[in-house]
Amino acid sequence: MLEDIYPMCFEDDHQVDESGISLEEPYGDMETFLHFIKDAEEPLWSGNKHFTVMSFIVTILHLKSLYGWINISFNELLKVFIKAMPDDAKCPSSFSQCKKVIANIGCKMEKIDACKNGCMLFWGDDVEKDMCDKCGESRWKSDNNCELDDCDQDATLSRGKGL
Repeated sequence: MLEDIYPMCFEDDHQVDESGISLEEPYGDMETFLHFIKDAEEPLWSGNKHFTVMSFIVTILHLKSLYGWINISFNELLKVFIKAMPDDAKCPSSFSQCKKVIANIGCKMEKIDACKNGCMLFWGDDVEKDMCDKCGESRWKSDNNCELDDCDQDATLSRGKGL
């Protein structure tokens, strides 16, 4: 798969040293790819056997997505991680830094609304739809927890969160 994205990295006509590192100057996407490889192999801090820089970033972004953390709370959590980790840790300090690492490997992040029941994504041909095709649930969610019959629900609708 990586050969499809970065074919120049797997050509046999360039020189490498004994560790397999290219002796040629990296260029363009190649430099980005080499940085990705470094992050994928480098421990989060010296002696850490559980996370590399890349695996840590992917894990925390996955959790952010699963649990709908907002950027502000995510950034605050990263501040706590930085204080809790050894001084030589390479923990990102913001959501923005995490996104840059992921974007550098060819993955861009895009928020996509989903039915609250998990039936469908409001994406592609369905991006303009307001109701789920399978269950009929509204794409929008209420901002309040009003249970009174006289509540003005129409005035409190907002865009639903993507899953």
